[in-house]
Amino acid sequence: MQADIVVIAINARHSHCSHAGRTLLANLGSMAERAALMEFDLETQPLQVVARVLEAAPRVAGFSVYLWNRRLAGEILTLLQRIAPQISIVLGGPEIVPEGAAEWDGLADALICGEGETAFRNWCANRLGQKQTSGTRPATPELIINREGEDPDTLALPYALYSNDDLGRRVVYVESTRGCPHHCLYCTSCGTHWRRFPTDRLFAAFESLLERGLRDFRFLDRTFNADESHAVTVLDFFLQRLPKGLRIHLELTPSRLGAPLLERLAAFPSDALHLEVGIQTLDEKVARHIGRRESRDEVLDTLHVLLDETRAALHADLIFGLPGEDEGSFAAGFDRLVGLGVPEIQINRLKGLPGTPLLGLPALAGAFSPLPPYDVLHTDCLDFAALTRMQRLAHVWDRLHNRGHFRHTLPLLWQAGNRSPYAAVGALAEEVYAREGQVHALGRGAWARALAGTLAQCPEITPARLEAALRADNIDSGCLPIT
Repeated sequence: MQADIVVIAINARHSHCSHAGRTLLANLGSMAERAALMEFDLETQPLQVVARVLEAAPRVAGFSVYLWNRRLAGEILTLLQRIAPQISIVLGGPEIVPEGAAEWDGLADALICGEGETAFRNWCANRLGQKQTSGTRPATPELIINREGEDPDTLALPYALYSNDDLGRRVVYVESTRGCPHHCLYCTSCGTHWRRFPTDRLFAAFESLLERGLRDFRFLDRTFNADESHAVTVLDFFLQRLPKGLRIHLELTPSRLGAPLLERLAAFPSDALHLEVGIQTLDEKVARHIGRRESRDEVLDTLHVLLDETRAALHADLIFGLPGEDEGSFAAGFDRLVGLGVPEIQINRLKGLPGTPLLGLPALAGAFSPLPPYDVLHTDCLDFAALTRMQRLAHVWDRLHNRGHFRHTLPLLWQAGNRSPYAAVGALAEEVYAREGQVHALGRGAWARALAGTLAQCPEITPARLEAALRADNIDSGCLPIT
């Protein structure tokens, strides 16, 4: 298949669909018939991508560059520059920011910073209107900056571009809003204008997706409840239909929920809603410093309400390495969430994402890795060794708790003695690390042995109680050290 324009999307996994790539194609206007989307994943080799691109013989190739694909995209661009310099290259996506423009010198003709549908269409029209390029790329790419964002009223929706195979077998993303009203210093959406898509066009597209069999809607909205009346309208659309097997994934900010929104959230059956709630920290001072305005008491109240009054699967995010927060403060927040019974707590290391205000904080000057994913290396409160130790705990918690492998056995660690959940899981992580030299790449059996060995030394945990917990986690206790 040949095309004058190719959009290259490198997804984190094959099971993911590129919403951005389809949106770019949908908004090319009359040029859409001359364009094609090529999707790859991180398992793809650079030469494989280059070969596919050359088969299409495009005049323009557009790449959407993200945190997870930046290195692979750079390798592909280097090869394209060597093999096919006549192809005009335009880059966009969260990794493309004015501050990092020089990193793409000699590899791209243009960089689009910010939402890119209109800029991409205009740039392609201009380039295709010119004679075939000679293959000489400018020393520095043209910089196109869209600070205002796109107008949802005029954007074409991309949902017809999802194939039946996409809808049946892959993760499909949708959006009802763009931008974010909050100003979190670490977020690439900081300061972007919040906008909603017209619900008449949106619901017509969602209706078509439902008719074609889609049952898992992953919303890209940064803050689904930024406007509660809009959130209620969207949820009502799904509540009026409720097909069997419906799943909706939403991101909520933990501000106090109004009665109409809470009523809708509570109306969904079990397993229909997956709510991701950005807590980040339970330290009041740290939260204000990073731009989170809601009080931590309000955050906890909202979590209580969601746990008690809805049947949603709840996922809470915490970030370690925030400026001003030491390990004790982070541990207290983590223990608080565990005590509330939040079923999934995702622990993330602070990232210094390109273009975010976080990089301008004097306390964090030079504190981030220059390599993706831009992990914080030290803070005003934590050194590298502490952050590395906390990273191990985060991995162990995700492996043993969030994935559901040891939901019954793991809590015995902090039910024995006077240790908190953070201290107990941290001690297990360090014990395994000292013995194995790693906490990654260990199978379920290795973790079962580690847990059983540790718990067998706790006089508060009887062998019968340990065996019962292991059975509940579908672990055969016959060859484990439980006596």
